[in-house]
Amino acid sequence: MAAENLKKSTVYEPKKQHLATLSLAALGVVFGDIGTSPIYAIRECFHGEYGIVATPANVLGVLSLMFWALTIIVSLKYLTFILQADNNG
Repeated sequence: MAAENLKKSTVYEPKKQHLATLSLAALGVVFGDIGTSPIYAIRECFHGEYGIVATPANVLGVLSLMFWALTIIVSLKYLTFILQADNNG
């Protein structure tokens, strides 16, 4: 009887908490990608086949777009997903 109880207790059964933990970890990967993508986008705006001329107005416009993309997208996703996570404490 004791061996049966031991066998039942060692069987792994996935829980919804594990899915939530993995989802939260995946968000970290996504936020890391979002955080570095604008850096490469700035470089590509001024170089390459379709690059724009690097005038002061264009530089300010591209920097403004990148700043607001980082601020709005990352902040809103952080507020909606990460702050809503319940860590039991």
